[in-house]
Amino acid sequence: MAAETNVAPLAVKVMRISAPLFAKQNAPYFENGLQKVGDAAGKASFDPSIWQDVSESFGSAQSVPSTLVDAMARDASLSDIITLPPSFGAVAMGEIFSVLICVINESDRKIDGVHLQVDMQSNANDPSLMKELNLAHAPASEKSGNDSIALCALEPYARMSAVARHEIQSATPHSIVCRVRYNAELETKEAWMSKVYKFNVHPSPIQVYTTVHGSRAGALDFSLKDRERTFVQVQVQNISTKPIVIENVATADLWECEVIEHPDTECSTKHLLPNDVMQFVLILTPSDPDTIRLKSLEQLEAAPLDHREVAVAHTLGSLGIDWRIPSGEKGSWRSPAIMKRTKRAASVLCEDFAGSPRLVTQYAYQKPEKVTMLSASLIGMRIIIDDLNTLREAGRDTSWQKQIVLEAIPDTWTEMSLLGPQRIKIIPNESFTIQVVPLHDGIVRAGGMVLKLYASEDHSHSHGSRVLKKWQCLFELLAEKTVL
Repeated sequence: MAAETNVAPLAVKVMRISAPLFAKQNAPYFENGLQKVGDAAGKASFDPSIWQDVSESFGSAQSVPSTLVDAMARDASLSDIITLPPSFGAVAMGEIFSVLICVINESDRKIDGVHLQVDMQSNANDPSLMKELNLAHAPASEKSGNDSIALCALEPYARMSAVARHEIQSATPHSIVCRVRYNAELETKEAWMSKVYKFNVHPSPIQVYTTVHGSRAGALDFSLKDRERTFVQVQVQNISTKPIVIENVATADLWECEVIEHPDTECSTKHLLPNDVMQFVLILTPSDPDTIRLKSLEQLEAAPLDHREVAVAHTLGSLGIDWRIPSGEKGSWRSPAIMKRTKRAASVLCEDFAGSPRLVTQYAYQKPEKVTMLSASLIGMRIIIDDLNTLREAGRDTSWQKQIVLEAIPDTWTEMSLLGPQRIKIIPNESFTIQVVPLHDGIVRAGGMVLKLYASEDHSHSHGSRVLKKWQCLFELLAEKTVL
């Protein structure tokens, strides 16, 4: 009989690192009530000898009955033997996949020059994901590079092992590729052997829906941080057949995050049964408001001049949710970038004025805590005007700032009276107050105002003025009845 040739003296074994489960066994169940193991024999209606046989195999997968737990017959379907899932088990996208790889010398001689390299391959269509990623080497080398791999020797029937971990980022077939280098028999020339272990990846066990809510009011708070505050409504649904645990929710970007959830779920972990839905709200506040403001101005600057409104978009960051299947590996879910889109008034190019400013306008106001019908109330206001030209050129003429006037539109003040001057000279980006009197109770609408830029500081004539912005209703107030 001819001797076998080209048979590698090494064997490669791969096992997924996962939490074991208790093996199940058949257990008796009595329909006439739950009977404890210790006293069920005296109450059973069948032959005591039959109960003796049941008792000897009850509560344990062994032939000796378990006396450590006062088990109930209904709950005694788990034995004291633990099992591992077949093959690699179920692997979900976002889960951290951990494996133990062993290289065993199955020959009767010493094998020199042994090195193990573990790679992960995927069929992901996303170009941002790597098709092949190196996970581990054994033995580990202190130097980097393919020419500096560490080698070891394996005695007969000795083994070498390595642990590899990888976060699965696509729901496509994956492969673990184990490459083993060793010195061939009676030769110093190296030889290689490869083993490939394929497995499928299931979709993420959670499905997430997000809805972005910004302020719908035309006028917002004085603080830029408060004006840009955004609310993100998040719904998380367990679409798997197993319960899962939500461990952490966070966002990453220039926004501070606060999570609002039901008081009963304010703990470190949240449990979701299959098809359950959990909902919470994220309050996002910019940690660097000036950066958000500059990004808005850059988008307004790039917009055509003939547009009345410009869609301004901000990236709120990606939402990250850490989940775990009970007694299983941790996983994570990462959303694409969540966008906040708002409408802003387009810029106005004032070609006939000094410096030809290109201005964009926004206003803010602050209402008093209590407003009463037929009583005067002070409303704090601020007109925010930015010259987009200053984004490109420093030291431009800013004399136009002394020629800004806010004028009331007379026919629009029907539900509220504006006291004092109907034409107010303002300084851009500085606060001022107006005094109003609601004429009835309930929701009262203020009238309109028009913002003008005059060619000179003489505002007595409308000649040489340009309308920057017109508001038909500045704000609404909730006025209470007058108590007599």
